[in-house]
Amino acid sequence: KSICAGTSYTFNGSTYSKAGTYSAHLTNAVGCDSLATLVLTIKDTTVSTTNKSICAGTTYTFNGSTYSKAGTYSAHLTNAAGCDSLATLELSIIPTKTVSVSINPSATNICSGSPIFINANPTNGGAAPVFEWSVNGNIIPSYSLGTLAYTPQFSGQFLVSCKLRSNDTGCLVADTAISNAIPVTVNPLVTPSVSIAATINGSTETFTAKSTNGGTVPTYQWYKNSTLVSSDSIYVNTALISGDSVWCVLTSNAQCAINPTATSNVILVSNPLPISLTAFSAKSATNGILLQWNTAKEISTASFVVESSKNGVTFSQVGSIAARNNGIDAYSFTDRIATAGTLNYYRLKIVDKSGAYTYSSVVAVQLSASNIHLSVYPNPAKNILTINGSHIGSVDIVDNLGRVVSSVYLKDVTNPSINVNKLQAGMYHLRIQTTDGGTSKISFIKQ
Repeated sequence: KSICAGTSYTFNGSTYSKAGTYSAHLTNAVGCDSLATLVLTIKDTTVSTTNKSICAGTTYTFNGSTYSKAGTYSAHLTNAAGCDSLATLELSIIPTKTVSVSINPSATNICSGSPIFINANPTNGGAAPVFEWSVNGNIIPSYSLGTLAYTPQFSGQFLVSCKLRSNDTGCLVADTAISNAIPVTVNPLVTPSVSIAATINGSTETFTAKSTNGGTVPTYQWYKNSTLVSSDSIYVNTALISGDSVWCVLTSNAQCAINPTATSNVILVSNPLPISLTAFSAKSATNGILLQWNTAKEISTASFVVESSKNGVTFSQVGSIAARNNGIDAYSFTDRIATAGTLNYYRLKIVDKSGAYTYSSVVAVQLSASNIHLSVYPNPAKNILTINGSHIGSVDIVDNLGRVVSSVYLKDVTNPSINVNKLQAGMYHLRIQTTDGGTSKISFIKQ
């Protein structure tokens, strides 16, 4: 007899669960002794265990059932021997991996012709990741390294990005990923330059520099006769002599400068103006403001230009007197169009025959309204207009558009009369020049 392990068999009133040979002496039907023998065999049951790992988000089917969570699952079956069989599933879940890549450039603001290095930083890239680089959407062929070395030969901006192909093992959501796109600005190359100019005020000569592509904080080094004399933005000297040479070296901090230093033009100092102004004054007079000045060492002076201002800052010419070059001399000029009741500022522009010039100091004086005596009558005028004043040298008649419509030249005349009969009706202005160098402006109406 064969039974399954774990079960029993009853023979001749006895129960057996182990394999063996069992005998019993019985009396048969005719009353004789009878020997009954039981040969009992045990058939084994089956126990099996299946270990399985699956990726998160997937399923596994076991014994007709589908599982997606980690756990131990059992099923009772009948084996080939007809005995009970226990099948067990040990199911584990493997987390998924996300493949990603970010890029990090060595700079985002570079110069044309300068290399830039962009590093790729992969996550779950595996042991041998492959990188695909793009610039402005164009793939760089035959280049799969994790660091891109790129040298733009243009100016402007470009976008750089990277695509990663992972060979990592395990449960990958996807085996490719694309990085962020980073903009990089490419600046053009620039060439710094500098030029200098000089202005003279008396014995003081001031040099100023004008730079191109000097950057936000340019620095200057001034040289006189090859000796460094200043590191300021301007250079001032009151003791230059003829033959001195001055120039400047600019050091630029501009981005993308081909050469950060540049040397200016050289200014060769000529002789200073051969004149010395020993006195300059202004005072209110009966016919305007009287300016007087004295000179010494007057050798090759061309003229004295008289300039006036209402604020002491902005000056304009009101007259000019030719220089006499007598070595030592005295000059005067009367401003007949000065504004009464306010301060009037004056300076002299002393012009040399070479074209060089310098300015005097500024003087100021207030003109009383009682000191203006030039007038015209009748006003309005129809035929004849008379100027009430003396030392009249010339008269220009100017219309409201600033055009000179008539000019009269006189010789030191007092109270001259002018024929205005042919003028059209309207407003006009007389520009009067006196023989002592003064000027006046008077308006009148032509009927």
